[in-house]
Parts: sequence; C-alpha cells; structure tokens
Amino acid sequence: MSIIRRLRGAFYAYLLILVIGLVLRCIMLDSQSLWYDEAVSISIGSSDDPEILIFEEFNHPPFYHVLLHIWMRIAGHSIYSARLFSALLGLLAIILGYRLASRLFGARVGRVTAAIMAFSPFMIYFSQEARMYNLIIVLVLGSFSSFISILDANRRRAWIGYFISNLLLVYTYYLSVFVLMGQLVYFLVLWREHKQSFLKILTCQIAIVLLFVPWLLHLIQVVGSQERSYSQDFIFRVPYLFFTFTSGYSGLILNYYEKLQLMQTIREHIFYLAIVGSLIGFITIWGIKAAWRNKKAALVLAVFLVLPIIFVSVLFPIVPLLSERYLAFVSPAFYMLLALGLVNFPTRFARILISTAFASIFVLSLYNYYFNPAFGKEQWKEVAQHIRENSKPGDTIVFQKDYGVIPYHFYAWNAISWFGIPERPIESLNQDSLELRRLWVEDEICRFDDPKFYALDSCPDSIAARAGAKASMPHISDWAGEYNHVWLVLSKNFDTEFFYRDLFARLFTQVEQKVFPKMNGITVCLYEVHNQRMTAQDKSQ
Repeated sequence: MSIIRRLRGAFYAYLLILVIGLVLRCIMLDSQSLWYDEAVSISIGSSDDPEILIFEEFNHPPFYHVLLHIWMRIAGHSIYSARLFSALLGLLAIILGYRLASRLFGARVGRVTAAIMAFSPFMIYFSQEARMYNLIIVLVLGSFSSFISILDANRRRAWIGYFISNLLLVYTYYLSVFVLMGQLVYFLVLWREHKQSFLKILTCQIAIVLLFVPWLLHLIQVVGSQERSYSQDFIFRVPYLFFTFTSGYSGLILNYYEKLQLMQTIREHIFYLAIVGSLIGFITIWGIKAAWRNKKAALVLAVFLVLPIIFVSVLFPIVPLLSERYLAFVSPAFYMLLALGLVNFPTRFARILISTAFASIFVLSLYNYYFNPAFGKEQWKEVAQHIRENSKPGDTIVFQKDYGVIPYHFYAWNAISWFGIPERPIESLNQDSLELRRLWVEDEICRFDDPKFYALDSCPDSIAARAGAKASMPHISDWAGEYNHVWLVLSKNFDTEFFYRDLFARLFTQVEQKVFPKMNGITVCLYEVHNQRMTAQDKSQ
C-alpha cells in the first residue's frame, strides 16, 4: 500500500505542477504590448498568401508560421490566441522535459525538472510571446527523447520519431544543426558500443540535410548578412546566458542602455549578481557531480547543453548569435542539471535551504514580470495610446526606424500620415541626404488582421499604390511644411538617437517628450512645425 500511495502522491504532484505551469502561462497573457518580432509573427501567421506565409520572414524557416497560421484559423487572430499557442507549447515542453529527465536520471529528478520548467520566469516569458522559441524547445526535447529511445531499444518507431522531429526542427530553426552535430558527437565518443547505430543516424541526418536543401540558399544569405564584428562583451555572454535562464528578463532591468554600459551595470547590481551567481554555481557543480555517476546520461546532457554553446561561441566572430534567446533550446538541459543538484544534496536540511533560496529567485522575478511596471515588453500599445489621445488633425508621425511601424500598427486606429526612415549605417546619415519613406494610413489598411500590410520594405504593389509607400522619397524639409506637428518615435535608438534628435531640433521646435522605458525603450518626441515651406537658407542650416 505504501508503494501505491507514493506513486499516487507522485502523480498528483506532477499533475499539480502541470496545472500551475499552465495557469502561470495563461494569466495576463495579453496584458503586455506586442513587440516587433511578435507583430511580425502574427502578421505572417494571419496571411492567406502562401508566399508571405512561407518566405516573408527571412531569418527563420517557415514551419512555425505555418503552424501558427493553422492555429489562428481555428482560435482566431487576436493577440491572446497567438500567445496562447506558445503557452500550450510551453505546457508540452514541461511534459517532454519531465519524460526526458526521468529516463535519464529517474522520476524524482524528472518531477523537479518539470517544476523548475513550470515556474521558470524565462520559460514563462517565451510562453507568453508569439514567437517560435517554445516550438523549438518542444522539438529539441522530442529529438532527444527519440535519441534516447534509439540508444535503449533501436526500434523502427524510435527512428521514425527521430527523423520527423529533426526534420521539423531544421525547418523551424537554423541553429538546430548544432543539435544534430551534438548527437553525432555522442556516437563518436562511444563508437565501439554504437557502430551500427552511428551509420544509421548518419544516414538519417544526411537525408534530413537533403530535404533541407531548398532552404540552404536562404541560410547562406542569412549568414552572409550578419554583422561581422567581435563584441567586446563576449566574456560576459555565457554567464549572462545562465543568469537569464534562471531569472528571466525580470531579475534585472537590462535594456540596450544598461548593456552598453555593462561594467557600470554590473557594479550597480554586484550584490544581487553575486548571490544569484554563487547559488546557481553551487547547485550546478553539485548537479555535475551527481550526473557523473551515470556516464552515458551525463554525455547526453553535455551534448544537449554544452556543445551548442561551444559551437555558437566558436562562430561568434562570424555570426554573433551567442544570446539567451537564440540558445533557449538548451535551457531544459540546464534545468535538468539544476534538478540533479537539488535532489542530490546530502541532507534534507540542505535540500530545503538551497531549494528555498533558489525558489526565491523565481518568486522575485515572477513578481516583477507580472506586477512591477518597470519590467515587460516594449510598450507599443502605450505609445499608440499616447499619440492617439494627444494627436490632432494635421499631425504626422516619423518612425526613426521604419520597422517600428509594424508593432505600432496593431494598436493605432487614427488615420494620420506616417513616415518610416529606412535603417542605414549611422556613418551614412547626414542632413543633406536624409530621405523619408512615406506611407499614408487608412483604416482598412492599418488593421492588424490585414495580412497584406506587413512591412514597408515588402509592401505589396496593390497596397503600395493606395498607400503611397513607393512614392518618391523627399528631403525632410520638402514635406514638413504640410503639417502642424511632427511626432518622432525613437525605438531601438541606441545607435541613431542623437543624430535624429539633433536633426529635428534644428528644423522644428520641441513641445514635449515622453519615455516608455520597458525592455529596449521607446522615446516619443512632439515637435511644432512652422506652417510655411522652408527656404533654401533653412535647409542649409
């Protein structure tokens, strides 16, 4: 009876973890504003045009957007429904994480892993974001589950699951190639035990690569378009990776400005960083010690967690992708390592003490995420509301980076004219050469459920003809006299903010400024325009 009672208690504990995990992912699901990437995903997923659905977002393969499109056809085109898809994927990730950890290290570690994933602020953040990262995590966990089945039984069903999960994975995310490479490394290390399986898995991966050939050209273009500069903060990126896996984006405010002044930010928060870093380091070391008792399981954990980070670090000078967002798919392996550490402390008192300290990090971060107004996604909803409430007929809006139009679009219903400045290197900017891309917005165009309006650069000809998006690109002083006021929206403005502030200060009179500081920060400036055409002398000033 005691065994049955324990099993029943373990099942109810696991069920409670799943329920709480789902609740945490669904509460306040649409309270925070969409940011640019989410707006892109929903715009693409809402489209019935196969060309837009499959090819529009150049940086990622199309599988996520195809699934999102199917989901939105069923659940609706609202922000809530788009994010609900990610929340349900987050729940599935908890289930798969539990199964994989249980198979590698036992049911107890599996339950603790599931609990960490359920309460993780990092996992909850991506479960409330309409992007592909939770789908990537689900597919990676599915890939490793099939991989373990191949090692254990080598059955046909396991091979089919492995092939399908990895094929879908590469059509969701380019960096998933490091998952395949890591699994090959496992077989190479244990070559004598897995000679026949190695040849099979190599053949399977070659077949996946051949089926991925239609997208290889896109991959080459993406790599070729990346910035090729070695970041000075490289040494801090791996520690920050694990810090974010633990506390999410609501442990500390770390927007672009704080990251640009990284050493100062570290000094200001050194006490908190030292506590979190010491605690996580201690648990991780204990987890490594516990994992080492099972060499094969430890090797699986290593190729899951460590090798992708090493591969991305080696490529960082060429393709700077060493980021917690891009490496989110390794986070479940890190949570397994933490679960191993928490479960294997030698005394019950130590387990309770360390687990309580660890849980307090989650509690603080989750409180900040849900309730602290200083944390959250970019505030495009608030920006749109501010402009809508204070703008008047005869006003216009200028977006310092034209892709800011996209998230603003979801919340703006006033039909005043918009201009987007095409992004360009700061060294090429000067007052004489500044051109603005013009877009006149009408109600039927700016609705967020109109899939044809996606971006200024890819605006279809029919919309462009109506909206004037492909019209001539005049000097700023050629059109300013048409308006009473100009709203300047500065987003992700860490590189060009001072240029545009100086330019608009020369041409107009600033009336007010409002800062929306969350995440990367948005600044809205209102300028008064003198209602007369500027003379040549004005242009030259």
